[in-house]
Amino acid sequence: MGKTGYKKISLGILGSLAVGILGSALWEWMFSPLFSSIFMAINNFLISVSERYSNNLYRLISSGVEYMHVQQNNILIINCTLLLLSVVFLLIDPVSSILKKKPHYAICLMLISPILAISNYSSVSRYSLASDLSISCYSNIEIVAPYISELEYKTLHSRYYQIESKEDYDSLMAYIEEIASSKDIALK
Repeated sequence: MGKTGYKKISLGILGSLAVGILGSALWEWMFSPLFSSIFMAINNFLISVSERYSNNLYRLISSGVEYMHVQQNNILIINCTLLLLSVVFLLIDPVSSILKKKPHYAICLMLISPILAISNYSSVSRYSLASDLSISCYSNIEIVAPYISELEYKTLHSRYYQIESKEDYDSLMAYIEEIASSKDIALK
């Protein structure tokens, strides 16, 4: 190798080191704090959304099982109707001129169909969980009812209908469990 070969290799190594040092410095001083704050903001947003979703679930519990079934059926009917219409348009309408002239309709329908299917599954599982929690809590209130005064019974019912969050639900269930353990009663 000639003198220019060593010179090119040396400059390449020095250039790589300079880019590495500059990149590391930029990452440590600029990008790392920026990305940390962005990821922290995203994380806080997701936590607040999940807390609102969870609290909404517990608010749903206090609305009563009968109301939940009506609301669940309404959501399912609407979602299934929209899902069926989108599938019908995708399966029956390929020969039609609408999808040939405007293929973005087909793309929209293909995007909407899985979203509606996921929404159906989500609402069914959400209402099912809320129904199970509601029945469990209400059943436990009725189980301890003969062992408490009329005022305590009405207080339990009142607390049941005032559930707004997981903490409210857990507090009510802890109180019911405390009553059951003091009276040696088995809960569901």
